[in-house]
Amino acid sequence: MKGKINFLTISLAVVLAMIFFIPLPILVFKILYFFDFLLAISIFVMTVITVIRKKTVKFIPYFLLYFSIFTLALNINSARNILIFAKGKIGEFPIMQKVIDELFSFGFAQGMLLFAAIVTLTFFSFSIPNKNYAENIKETLRFCRETLIAHILLYIAITLMACFIAHVSNGTAFFESFQLYLPYSTAQTFLFLIPLTVCGVGIVFLKWGE
Repeated sequence: MKGKINFLTISLAVVLAMIFFIPLPILVFKILYFFDFLLAISIFVMTVITVIRKKTVKFIPYFLLYFSIFTLALNINSARNILIFAKGKIGEFPIMQKVIDELFSFGFAQGMLLFAAIVTLTFFSFSIPNKNYAENIKETLRFCRETLIAHILLYIAITLMACFIAHVSNGTAFFESFQLYLPYSTAQTFLFLIPLTVCGVGIVFLKWGE
């Protein structure tokens, strides 16, 4: 068992190194995002099985750990496209325009409120205390919370960097570029918060089952 876990860890490290440092084609990114979402659903299903059968699935902490790092790596890689776009270079975003349209379909303020609600829901779902949790899952949930904070810090950094790059490269006024790129960075972060939210809801099920 330990050998399998070590093999998975090494494999994940290699994949993450490639994702962090090699720009991904749009098609590859979409495939990896689909796989990321499958991981989230798998974790959710495992937590539900744990509640129904009252028997803990031992792999949940490992799946959560791998999933959290993988999701953050994808977000970092795709953030490059916003910065490239801010330089004035035309390229396809790794986020669909449909995500932006649906997030802000009821207005900008409502879209930002939905975004804030998802962040809050996900953070607190990973923060629910449970004295019956094993120590490894407590540490994993703390890591998940820290990963979520990293997503938000990346969101802020990318938004400000895109505004700065657009101002320096194209002479765009900072406030104007802020209005332009905030929906893109918000939609991109929202895209990665959705699978995190699925996992968070699964953790809530786990809490109810104890």
